[in-house]
Amino acid sequence: MNLRQLQHVVALAEQRNFRRAADAVGLTQSALTQSIRNLEEEYGVELFERSRRDVSPTAFGLTVIQSARQTLAQLANLRRELDLMKNLQSGRLIVGCDAWLAEGLLGPALGRMLSRYPDLRFSVRVGAIDELIDNMLSGGADLYVGPPPEVRDHRIEWVDITLPPMVLVCNPDHPLLALEKPSAVDCLAYPIAAPILPKWYAAWLGRQIGDPITPEGRDIYSYFVESDDIGIIRALVRTTDMITSLPPSMAAEEVARGQMRTIALDEMNFPIPAVIGYPSARPIAPAGEVLVRELLAEVETLSVA
Repeated sequence: MNLRQLQHVVALAEQRNFRRAADAVGLTQSALTQSIRNLEEEYGVELFERSRRDVSPTAFGLTVIQSARQTLAQLANLRRELDLMKNLQSGRLIVGCDAWLAEGLLGPALGRMLSRYPDLRFSVRVGAIDELIDNMLSGGADLYVGPPPEVRDHRIEWVDITLPPMVLVCNPDHPLLALEKPSAVDCLAYPIAAPILPKWYAAWLGRQIGDPITPEGRDIYSYFVESDDIGIIRALVRTTDMITSLPPSMAAEEVARGQMRTIALDEMNFPIPAVIGYPSARPIAPAGEVLVRELLAEVETLSVA
């Protein structure tokens, strides 16, 4: 089995039709058919069941397809890593980032890199903390930027950073603004929009603001409306009584335009811990090293803003 045959197997599994699969890999239908037949003869098993309407993988075929996809993904990742390690002029850097930090911290750092290395390409994947870290360890990303995990994996090099306190924001006509000095319990009367957080981190946030408990006895986590799309969170805050906390730099523009107002909450005045992480088992690419430096520089900028 060679690389081209792996591509042929995956194409046929995805297209479920010899003609469409042949078009996808740039072959004639007869050439693709012969390639699949050669594989079946090599292993002595039928990989696909053929019918007049459809082509579907057999149990043997499913095993081959899974291995073929994994191998092709590993080869693609190897090429990407080699391109990144050769220089800063090409390749693709993949970063997994928490939704809270993608715009206010990662965005400016990547912007400065792009201005210096315009041919370098980036992929930013936003998601839950554990998913992002697992994806990086499996080779799907080069860096992680976000809240620290509950338990730090020894396979990752961790760089601790500290960010300024978040600001609590709401729509300009929110009932909380009528209160002379709102408390955390007052805020819990309204839904709280937040990125998807592990329960331990949400519990940590709750402790920082004094573990406010309403008369119903519910903990702070039960009030969260979760979304990894900050755009959706912003829209909900502007148009409903939902509230959220944002890094000051992310809230500044909408506050200046009068689309949001800040809520003065003494309990929110604590710094936010975060980390930059990258796998220790493989050398960090030059582009990754530059991004780490740019992220640390942005942290300094945010700290003095």
